[in-house]
Order: sequence, then C-alpha cells, then structure tokens
Amino acid sequence: VACASTCATPSRPFVGKTVVLLRTSSTARAPVYRALRQKGLRIVMVHPFANTEQFPAECIDEWIECDTTDVDRLYEILSAEPYAGNFDAVASFDEYGVFPAAQLNQRFGLRPLPLTPAALSTVNIKSRFRHWCVKRGVAAPRFAPLMTPEADPVAAVEEAKMNYPIVVKPAPGAGSNLVTLVDDAAGLRATVERLWGAIEAMRPTAAHFEALGERIHVLLEEFVEGPEVDVDAIVEDGAVRFAGVSDNFPTARPYFSEVGGLAPSALAAPIQDDLTKLLEDFVAAMRDDGERLHGVLHFEAKYDERRGVAVVIEVNCRMGSAETHTMVTSGFGVDLAEAAMRLALRMPLQPLPRVHEPGRAARGTGVYAASANLYPTKAGPLVEIVPPPAQPHLVRAMPFPMARGAPVKLPPESFGCLLWLPAPGPRA
Repeated sequence: VACASTCATPSRPFVGKTVVLLRTSSTARAPVYRALRQKGLRIVMVHPFANTEQFPAECIDEWIECDTTDVDRLYEILSAEPYAGNFDAVASFDEYGVFPAAQLNQRFGLRPLPLTPAALSTVNIKSRFRHWCVKRGVAAPRFAPLMTPEADPVAAVEEAKMNYPIVVKPAPGAGSNLVTLVDDAAGLRATVERLWGAIEAMRPTAAHFEALGERIHVLLEEFVEGPEVDVDAIVEDGAVRFAGVSDNFPTARPYFSEVGGLAPSALAAPIQDDLTKLLEDFVAAMRDDGERLHGVLHFEAKYDERRGVAVVIEVNCRMGSAETHTMVTSGFGVDLAEAAMRLALRMPLQPLPRVHEPGRAARGTGVYAASANLYPTKAGPLVEIVPPPAQPHLVRAMPFPMARGAPVKLPPESFGCLLWLPAPGPRA
C-alpha cells in the first residue's frame, strides 16, 4: 500500500522526481503543468513575479519569485537548503527560460537541454542562426542584420541581393511580435524606423531578450512564398525520434500574428517529408558541431513553392506554445510535455505510436486537430472575454487573462491574442 504513492507506475512515471522550471510561459501552459503533476512530477517554478490564480496549487508545488536572467542568484538559491540535492533537473517550457535553464544545468553538472548554452545562443539569436545556416548548408532565407539604428536598410537589402517583399523582425524576439512585411524601399525605411523606436522603448524591461548575449537589433529577410509549418520534434541524444508536421494558417498581412493551424498537415506527403529532412539536416549539422540535441523542438519552416525546397525560419528549443501540446496529442498521439520531462530526467522515452523513419514525417492518428487564435478587431477598454459555451468538439477554450477595463490595442501597437480554440475532427 505504501508503494502506491511512492513508486512510479506507467500512469505516474515521475513519482519521486522533482524538476525546477524557469518561467511559466503563458497561462495556456497551466493544463500541461497540471497533467505532469498528475503523472507524479513535483514542480518547483521560478518566475520573476508573484504567482496568480492562473497557476493554482494543482499545477505547481512550489513557487520561487526571482529574476530568471540572474543565473548567479538562481544558482545560489538552488544550492542552498531546502533545494540543494533535492531536484533532478532544471528545464523550461518558456522561450526565455531555456537559456538560463541550460546554464544552470551546466553549473550543476547536469545535461543542458536541448543544447549547451553556447549553441542555444547561436540558435536563438536569429541573425547568428542565419550565419550558422549559411556556413552549415542548412537552407534558410536570404537575410541582412541591422545592428544599429544608423544602418541603412535599403542598402543592406541591395548588398544581400534580396528581392521585395522583405520581412522585418526584431532579433531576438518571439511570438511574431512586431514582425512586418514590406513591399518597397519606402515602406522598408518607415517600418525599420518604427521598429527601432519600439526596441528602444522596451529595452529597459527586456533583460530576458538580451540575456543571450546580443543587444536587440533588426533582422531583414527575403520573404519566402509558400506554406508555413511547424515540425514538432523529439530528439534523443542527437537522434530524431518523432517529427510531426502541422500547418500554420495564412496570416493577415502585413503582420505575422499566428492565427491558428492544423495537425497533422494537409500538405502532400512528399512535401512533409522534405520539411522533415530539413529538420534532420539541422540536427545533423549540430551533431557535426559536437552538439547532440536532447529535448523537444518546435521547428518553424516554409516550403518555397517557387524553388521547390524547404527552408528553416527559426528553431524554438522547447515545446511549442499555446495550443501545440493539445494539437500534437490529438493529431499524432504524442505527449510532447511528457517526452520533454523524460529527456530532462534521463529516463527512457514513453512508447511512441511508431518508430521514426529518417526522411519521413510522422503520419497522424486519423484525427485532425485545428486551432484558431482570436484577435481584437477594434481598440478600446476591455469589457469581457466570453469563451463559447462548452461543446463536445472543443478541446478547451483558453481566454488570456486581462482585467476588465484593460486597454485593447491593435497592431502595430500590440499583437496580443484574446482567446485560442482547438477542436478535433475526422477530416482536415
């Protein structure tokens, strides 16, 4: 009887294990943390702010309020009682928690996830990553970084031999915030000037952006015409174990706010396989650099219809945000969060639906999962966010926490989403 609560079982594989997680990510992560705790995992959350009702006791065992960019302070806290020797790994499901988590793992003699801090810095800073792709032969868009406001964007486009339209984005950055498509030189100059203004305004509170070792700057990329996808992957010690392709629905130009998607992808199987090969090229190139990837990736890519090739857009070195966990679980039968924790804890992966075949995207379960991200259509004070009533076909309606009266703004002032809705079905 005593073993029932203290011994691991197939349904509770993490009994007796404690993971320190850095940064909560959005409230869409709450169901993920709840499910991991139901599987026996003890979660110690480190976050820069006090906890809220969005992450109740059934989601998180203990809360440490601390600046997650202050790795020295975090190391000091976790090296002292009551934490010293009482946790098994440091990890993160948040874009800006992955790098300090890897640094802490390295200091504690644990395996950095999914890469060493040096490699993470290369991958997460988009301009560095573009240079790395060119050097390693990984297909990516043409690009030009602007490191200072004085740099001439039109001259940079000409020097890089890029064609309009051009994508303008901050680097580092996340969630497609402030990313804008421009059609000509005049639009490019105006957009870059506005973006530099936004960067300077947020710099005092953007330590988590610059903790990677590079000041926020502007990146220009040649726009790739064609479908955009996510390849959600599980990589164990440098070997791909799962790669599932999901479609991103077309965005409302000139911005790139994510509006939803479909899992598994409705693209032709050969195109999905090409996108999977691109992921494998990335993993192999990292392996050639002495980096054996170990973790869950959210690999963003496009299929260049004009040239008939897959190109990488960016690599998120953690599980995808918001609806990704629900989509992949529904469409592929794979629990990415459980896989991430098993890899962090040096445990064998859970049984997967099928063995990964090199160069071949995972096929689905026969169930499709679609999601929709709902954005405001006009600005003003928030009255209320009313999710649709519970319906059998809706997995979960997740409104984002905003107080009544909070200002609702539209791009380019704000790129915030109000609600996301995933739903499964037998057809795409």
